[in-house]
Amino acid sequence: MPLRTLLARQLGRRLAHRLFALFLLAAVVPLALSDWLSSTAITEVARELDARARLDTTERTSRQVFDRLLAGKTLLSAVPVAASGAARPPEGLTWLPGLRRVFVRLSWLDEHGDTRWSSDPDFDLGQAWQLAQAGPYNRAPIPEQRGDDRIEVRLRVAETAGQTPRVLMAVSHGGVLRWVGELHAAHLWAPVVDAGEDGLWHVRDARGVLLARLGGGDALDQPAAERLHTRSRLYLGAEFGAGDWVFEQDSPRPEVRWMGRPLGMWLALVAVATLLAIALLTLWQLRRTLQPLAALTDGARRLADGATRTRVAISRHDEIGTLAQAFNHMAGRIEDREQQLVHRAVHDSLTGLANRDGLHDRLDALLSAPGVVAKVAVLFLDLDHFKDVNDSRGHATGDMVLRLVAQRLTDAMPVDAFVARQGGDEFVIVLPDATEHTACMVADTALAAVNQPCALPDGEHLLGASVGIALSPQHGLMREELLRCADIALYAAKTGGRGQHKVFHRLLDIAARERVLLLGQLRQALVRNEFVLHYQPRVRPVDGAIDSAEALIRWQHPEHGLLNPGAFIEAAEAGGLIDEIGLWVLDAACAQIAAWRRQGLALGRVSVNVSPRQLASGELVAHVRDALARHQVPPQALELEVTESLLVGDARAACAQLSELRSWGVTVALDDFGTGYSSMATLRQLPIDVMKIDRAFVTDLGHDPGAMAIASAIVAMARSLRLHLVAEGIETPAQAAILRDMGCDELQGFFYSRPLPPEAFHLLPRHLVPEASPSQWAGLAP
Repeated sequence: MPLRTLLARQLGRRLAHRLFALFLLAAVVPLALSDWLSSTAITEVARELDARARLDTTERTSRQVFDRLLAGKTLLSAVPVAASGAARPPEGLTWLPGLRRVFVRLSWLDEHGDTRWSSDPDFDLGQAWQLAQAGPYNRAPIPEQRGDDRIEVRLRVAETAGQTPRVLMAVSHGGVLRWVGELHAAHLWAPVVDAGEDGLWHVRDARGVLLARLGGGDALDQPAAERLHTRSRLYLGAEFGAGDWVFEQDSPRPEVRWMGRPLGMWLALVAVATLLAIALLTLWQLRRTLQPLAALTDGARRLADGATRTRVAISRHDEIGTLAQAFNHMAGRIEDREQQLVHRAVHDSLTGLANRDGLHDRLDALLSAPGVVAKVAVLFLDLDHFKDVNDSRGHATGDMVLRLVAQRLTDAMPVDAFVARQGGDEFVIVLPDATEHTACMVADTALAAVNQPCALPDGEHLLGASVGIALSPQHGLMREELLRCADIALYAAKTGGRGQHKVFHRLLDIAARERVLLLGQLRQALVRNEFVLHYQPRVRPVDGAIDSAEALIRWQHPEHGLLNPGAFIEAAEAGGLIDEIGLWVLDAACAQIAAWRRQGLALGRVSVNVSPRQLASGELVAHVRDALARHQVPPQALELEVTESLLVGDARAACAQLSELRSWGVTVALDDFGTGYSSMATLRQLPIDVMKIDRAFVTDLGHDPGAMAIASAIVAMARSLRLHLVAEGIETPAQAAILRDMGCDELQGFFYSRPLPPEAFHLLPRHLVPEASPSQWAGLAP
């Protein structure tokens, strides 16, 4: 049969025409929309990834230029100064490798500022330096404070008509300008050239003077408005007393293609093929469906009118026949099934209490009563540590506990109370016409009922619970608002110690919103790489030599500045971000260890704190292995600090991970010893090498005999177990002397040094004199 005749027969019917049009419409709109969304989303993602990569390139390139400036500073600072009145440059100038590579020319000035020697007699760098201006930081000359040994390095930009500006660097000894050098442009801007690729680079100083214009490539093929523009600011004030340099990169925006063709073309071809297949399948299905529809429609109409004995007489051996049989079967059981479904829809199958939907219906009915403002109390009850029951005794026992709690609540509550199971181990009690006093009394009754021992097949179990209370109309008039307020109050009850009830108030709401805001900022901090590590040295008691250091996280908040862990770690643990943060700390610490080793600073160990959640995840061994391998750090250079909380419950999995790490050479330390669960019986079984005495036992040393006795006991315990002993929190000479005499292997605290950023830590002397350290090195701390 010709296709035209077939289409005429099938589409000549009104229903067939509508169904065919509907199927095509239902296909065209989603396909067109999905094609547009897919193309847009993929293009946006590609552009966003490219923008991030370009921004990273811009920032990295500016940092590389800064590193070259620092290298020039180091070289120029190391050039020796000739004796007063000498006519030749100081001996040893040729001893400094790389000087000619960094500086294109040098001039030596005497104590009066006159040029006595220049590598290029045709160009007076001293005069160029006096005429140069580099922004607000060095408009005044280098101060002359003769008589000291200070070495200062400054940076200026000298403009010359028709020529590229010259970048000059000068060094003064004891306030007297002695050396002026012109940085080699090819060397200075080499990172920009290497990163140029297809981008157009502009580098300007604080006054807008164009220092360099490099690259171009494909970026010049697009209009300026369509280019991707990235910008990075290089801060030179602290190191060179100069204004900021701004690095700008213009690059072409990417076009998403596959197999050499635009993505939009491929999506259009797929859409056309899909539409054709849908049209053919629709025609085929219409021919098999239309005939029995009339009988099924009539039967459905009669069933809807209440005729539950309705049957349809369709005898076919295909899906339509199966549908007819199912229809007849449904009609016979629909009344009983309807009643069962209504009951199941609003009741919990495990406990028989009302479920979430039943609770919502009850609250809506109470709160929407006409003519009056309903007084309703909502009590949100949550079992404490119920997860431990499921984990240790199995879900079947957990279900038994939930049924028992439901029965206890039903028996203990007033007659007019409504008890529901919200889900999991959460129960909700609704009290109509209840005051705050009544709600608190009922909460106490509920807690007393739940706190009774539970007789389980494998022994008794003591339950606990916490309750949050919200009242209408004080805390809200809508169901969602009351439940939210009760949930916030429940959180306050749990964080306040559990086993109690709390009534909602506005301060709790503010705290909840702040927690949500802080958690969102922490997620952004991970994405934006706002976390930094500071390092606190640990020294030998005898000579103050720095043997190791502890890595401590800080948050460089864009609004609040540098934040200590106490401001965000608790929120990170509650929000489930501590694993990601811990993984970042491990990787950053290994990267710093590798950097220090390349710079010649090889500490014995760098200590990194590990959270209980990282151990519980079972992936700590893999994470440590990957970090060490990625940064090529020997295992002996890493120390992992764990807390005593791993001793709670079954610590076998955690100990197995730590044992494997120790077998590689990684050191394991027990942090905050004596504040939790430690005992000789458990300590001797733990795979640890180092014991740290908590600052709580160090604070009162020297004036509290009890603190002296506790510290002596801890030292004796560590010695009996042959553990390396570290005392932290040392702030006074008396504490340091006592712990040194007791035999501690390492000391740590503000008495020696505050936690420092890596660059400041690198400047510390290798031996810290305790009496001088706090004042001498306090300026290095942030």
